[in-house]
This record gives sequence, structure tokens and C-alpha cells, in this order.
Amino acid sequence: MNDITQLRQNVLEKAHQEGQQCLKIATDSLDTDFKERQQQGLHDLKAKRQKELKALEQQFQVAQQQLKNQERQALLALKQDSIKELFEASLEKMTNYSKEEELAFLKQVLSKYPEQPLQVTFGEKTGQKFSSYDCAELRLAFPQLSYNQELIPQEAGFLVSLDQVDDNYLYRYLLESVLKEESSRIIDMLFSEI
Repeated sequence: MNDITQLRQNVLEKAHQEGQQCLKIATDSLDTDFKERQQQGLHDLKAKRQKELKALEQQFQVAQQQLKNQERQALLALKQDSIKELFEASLEKMTNYSKEEELAFLKQVLSKYPEQPLQVTFGEKTGQKFSSYDCAELRLAFPQLSYNQELIPQEAGFLVSLDQVDDNYLYRYLLESVLKEESSRIIDMLFSEI
């Protein structure tokens, strides 16, 4: 019986060893599979985080660009409002010139046209400041001068007509010309502190 016991013992031991070996192979396989899945999970999680970070960064850049655009638009509106206020204040000041200031400006302009036959058409707001005596005095200083009896409604300043060509000295036109040519320089001066 001893042999049977020994055989049984050997068979059990061999089965135990084979079981241990199968268990080790299965454990190693599970361990390797777990580590691979863990690495894949970490890789997937990292990729997901990178994707989320990239999306957040893009959202931030879009929001930042929108803020810059809004700031530019606000500054542009402020500049345009400032130019408009400057234009309106300048036009009001010129429109409210005294008769003496109007005459001085008119004489300065007329002196640019020596001995050429001219016709002056006043803007309504300027023409109302001059008496017939003022106009006669101007004709003495500039004998080539004649006047158009019709005034330009709602305007200040005057037109000088020379051979059917009008030189425009209406104050609104003069200011618009200056602002058109000088607006960037004026804006730079107004906003150099900002």
C-alpha cells in the first residue's frame, strides 16, 4: 500500500505543482494584462485631459480675441465721438465768429486772388453779419469783387467763384477737409496719453 500511497502522493504533488504553475502563469498573465490596461487607461486619461486642455485653451483664446475686438471697437467709437465733438465745437466757434473775424478771414482769402474778377456767395449765417456798408468797404478794397445776392441756407462761411469754379470756404466744408486729411494725426494727439 505504500506504493499506492507514494504514487498518490506523487500524483498529488505533481498536480499541485502543475496547479501552482498554471496559477503562476494565470497570475502573470492577469498582472501583465492589468498593467497594460492600466497603462492604456492612463494614456487614454492623459489624451482626454490634453484634449480638454486644448479645448479650454481655444475657448480662452477666442474669449481673449473677443475682448480685444470689443476694446478696439470701444476705442474706435470713442475716437469717432471725440472727432465728432471736436468738429461740432470747431464749427460752432467758427459760426460764431464776430463780424471783425469774418471780415479778416474774408480779406485774407480774397488777397489770394489779386485783380481777378470774383463773385462771393455768403453762407446765410455769415451774410447776416454784414451790412451793406461792410460790403461796400470790401468792394473798395477789392474792386474786382461782386456779390451773389442769394445766401446759402443754414451755412456759415462763403464761396469764391472764379470763372465758373467755386472755391469752397464754407466752414463745414473746411473743417471736413481738415478732418479728412488730418484725422489720424488729430486722433494720435487726442489719444497719445492712452
